Amino acid sequence: MRSKKFILRNIALGSVFVILFLLVSCGQEEAPYEEITKDIDLENKSLLKNKSFVENNTTEVILPLPADGCTPHWDCLSSKFKAYQLENCSWTDKKECPLGCYNGTCRVSTETCKRGWNCKGKYIRGFQLEACDWIQETKCEWGCENAECKPEPNETTTVESSSEEPQAAEPLPILKAGEIKVISGHNVSIYLIEEDQVKIQIDGKKSDWLEQGNSFTSSGLTITIQEIYYQAYGGGKQEITYNTG
Repeated sequence: MRSKKFILRNIALGSVFVILFLLVSCGQEEAPYEEITKDIDLENKSLLKNKSFVENNTTEVILPLPADGCTPHWDCLSSKFKAYQLENCSWTDKKECPLGCYNGTCRVSTETCKRGWNCKGKYIRGFQLEACDWIQETKCEWGCENAECKPEPNETTTVESSSEEPQAAEPLPILKAGEIKVISGHNVSIYLIEEDQVKIQIDGKKSDWLEQGNSFTSSGLTITIQEIYYQAYGGGKQEITYNTG
């Protein structure tokens, strides 16, 4: 009899706890719609469309458009190319800068020099071009004076000088995109080419990205990249010059 009363009392206490739990749960308000604009990417270059949602058919929330867009201007795409950026952040009117690109402008050489033999400093004799570049440089052990290497002191040997212009160097070999050239018995071609870098393959083995001056060796053949020419438009020049070793 005592055990039956104990069971009934526990059932009554359990019922009370269940009723209290239901009352507390019903008294809590449903959490509002959370942070609908939290994950909008403001750095996205495309314009966002207006979005809205209706909560309980009474409240409308409008998401504002971000202030996107770019300021139209010229800028350097690389060290050798410039282009014009439009308000929609796209690029147009790409131009090549033979002397390099700086602050959105192609460099222009305004300096000119007298063509001929001259002293480059105190101990170098060379031939200077109109663009002020030097070729055929020779070290003068006893110094350079009046475009001539000075003779050894206390020596009467006459130093012969050349008044003729040096002969132009032979042009470097060219490898064009889309062609296969046989070099020393190996098939060499361009795999990928961009403005300042290129990938080549020798007998089907591909190199990593190579810049001017870089080399790639495979099957005993070494190709050294000298110059990279890349014009992205149809029919544009896409080729390299190289040396072998």
